[in-house]
Amino acid sequence: MQKTVDIIVNCFNGEKYLSEALDSILKQGYKSWRVIFIDNCSTDNSKNIAKKFKGNLIYHKTEKKISLGAARKLAVNLSESDYIAFLDCDDTWEPDKLEDQVNTMQSKEVVLTFSGINYIDDSGKNIGQYKPKPICGNLFREKLKNYDINILTSLIKRNFLLQNNLNFSSEMEASEEYNLFMKIASLGKINADNRLHANYRILEDSLTNKFKKKWAEEREITLEQIIKKDRNLKEKYEEDINIAFNRASYYKACFFMDNENFRLARKELRKISKKEKLYFPLYILAFFPKIWVFFHKREIKEKLTRIFINRN
Repeated sequence: MQKTVDIIVNCFNGEKYLSEALDSILKQGYKSWRVIFIDNCSTDNSKNIAKKFKGNLIYHKTEKKISLGAARKLAVNLSESDYIAFLDCDDTWEPDKLEDQVNTMQSKEVVLTFSGINYIDDSGKNIGQYKPKPICGNLFREKLKNYDINILTSLIKRNFLLQNNLNFSSEMEASEEYNLFMKIASLGKINADNRLHANYRILEDSLTNKFKKKWAEEREITLEQIIKKDRNLKEKYEEDINIAFNRASYYKACFFMDNENFRLARKELRKISKKEKLYFPLYILAFFPKIWVFFHKREIKEKLTRIFINRN
C-alpha cells in the first residue's frame, strides 16, 4: 500500500499565484495525497480557487487572522497521513517532487528530507537556484552551523512528530520552520538532497522581509528550548551551539543595518567578531552601508555562505 501525504497549503489573500501552485500538485507523479488548505481569513478570491480544485482538498477557514506558525500548527493537527509536505501559494513544485521524496524517506529511513529550489521572479522567470550539500544522518551539528532546510521541499514523517510531541509554535512569527526543524534535527535522522524539486518565488513583500527583525529573537528562543530539553546537547555541541547563537546576533545586526541604525549594528558585529573571526570583515563592512548592501544581495551572500559558513 502506498504511503499517504498531506500537503499543507496556508493561504492569506494568495489568489494571484494560487492556481499555479495547486496545478503543480495535480501534476505530481505520486498520486496518494490530499491537500489541507488553511484559509487564514482571506478577503480575495482564494476560497473560490480552492473550492474549484479538482484534487482531494480539505478546506478550513480560521475564525480570525492568526500567525503563520499558528496556521501551520493547525494544519499539522488536522493531518492524518504518513507524511506531511508544505506548499505556499506563491510557489510551485516540480512533478517528481513527491515521488522522489517518498522513495527517499523509505529507502533511507529518515524522518525529514529536503532538497534544492529554483528561485523565480514575479513572472516565473528563473533567477537562480540553491542546492543543499547531499548528506544523510544526524545533521544537528551541521544545521547549527549552516541552517538551509527550506519548508517548500520538506517532507516529514508525521508519526515522528506525534511520538516526540512536536509541532509548529503558535508564538513564532518569522522562524516557525527553524523552531520545528531544528528540534527534529536534534532528535532524528534527516536527509539533504541536491535535486531541484521546487520553485520559490522571490517577492518584495514576502513574510521573510516583513518579519526579519524577529529572526534573531526566535532563533535564540529555539536554541534555548532545545538545550533545556536535553542538557547533554549543550555539552556535546557547545561550540556549534555558540556558532548558532552568533548567527542570531548577526541577523540582529542585519536588521539594524536595514533600519540605518549603524551604531547598534556595529556593536553586535564587534561582539561576535571576538568569538568568530569570520564576522570581523562584516564589522568593517558595517562602516560602509552601500558596500554592505552589495555583499548582502541574495546571490552574493549565498556564495559567501558556502565558502565561509558551510564548514565540513
